Amino acid sequence: MVSALARIRQQLGINAESLRNWVRQAEVDEGYCPGITTDDAQRLAELTKEVRGSLQGQRQLQRRSRVKWPVAGPYLR
Repeated sequence: MVSALARIRQQLGINAESLRNWVRQAEVDEGYCPGITTDDAQRLAELTKEVRGSLQGQRQLQRRSRVKWPVAGPYLR
């Protein structure tokens, strides 16, 4: 006898591990198992991207602040 998961896996044409992961994530999302929900993971990814962008901008500002500008030049006189 073929299990329900094996039958579904064959019908969908996916790997058994992929189906297990989907079921596990659904259980986490529904609150049946501990873990990071899909919504939390998405929000975390957004925040990580935002922080990465802020850090990149900060590094650019730091690099620009190290540039030595002339105290007086023809354009400042």
